[in-house]
Amino acid sequence: MLGNDADVVQNAQGGVQQAQQDATNNPTNPFAWFNLGSSYVLLHNYKDAATAYDQARNVGGGLPWRMLWYQFGPFEAYYQIADYKTAQQLIDATLGTTHFIEEPFYWRGLIESAQKKTQAAIGDLSTALKFNPNNHFVVDALNALRAGSTPVAPEMP
Repeated sequence: MLGNDADVVQNAQGGVQQAQQDATNNPTNPFAWFNLGSSYVLLHNYKDAATAYDQARNVGGGLPWRMLWYQFGPFEAYYQIADYKTAQQLIDATLGTTHFIEEPFYWRGLIESAQKKTQAAIGDLSTALKFNPNNHFVVDALNALRAGSTPVAPEMP
């Protein structure tokens, strides 16, 4: 039914093309840039994703304050390129508006772990686990930390 779009990579490449066209046609549209960043994340092209997310945050009045309640590509992109400062700023801003979703705590835990802030990472990952005890990414990260390893975020398919 989906044809070529059933393939994740093919679909993401199409998403990049469409978002690039949308951003070219309306360069002050933050959602076009955000969509471009999200498509790049699906392709594991984190550097270009971060660049697109930067643009999304800086054009057309930026993004709605609740945008990162539902979409976490920016956390992943900045984490993967080790731009922990930007990721942390976005996570803190998100947690400044809600404390009831697990993903910001998960990503902050990974960032803290990467910065060797093990106890803080365990605290944030434990908080994420309270929201969803079935999140195997959080469970795996906590287990790695407790075993003395630094967890690494898996690249999503």
